[in-house]
Amino acid sequence: GVGCGLKLWDRRNLSQCVNEFIGHNQSVETCLFGSVPFDDGRRDVVASVSKDASLRIFDIESGDGLTIYNEGSHGALTAMCRIKRENAPADDFSVLIGSVDPKLYALNIGKSAEIVLMGSSSF
Repeated sequence: GVGCGLKLWDRRNLSQCVNEFIGHNQSVETCLFGSVPFDDGRRDVVASVSKDASLRIFDIESGDGLTIYNEGSHGALTAMCRIKRENAPADDFSVLIGSVDPKLYALNIGKSAEIVLMGSSSF
């Protein structure tokens, strides 16, 4: 939807929101679902980018914000897609993010939702 947060709905019962993810200061542009390892096992997460120039990772079950990444971008983050890295494990959660500054950022969302910048490129 439009706004600074995300809502997760169960398509079988659209009358009740399953969870809400709050934290962005401006409109959310896109989101992706994935799974990342934690010490107590894997957790399902949602990654979202926003016009506030941040990438946020939320725990799907609890709705808690786990990580914020806003290093390097000087403009709104406008697009995000998963990327498959060569020789990466099958459960790798790496993304390519586009911004208006104009740059592309390659990020890996790793253990405990730690976000690591793998590289960036201007275009």
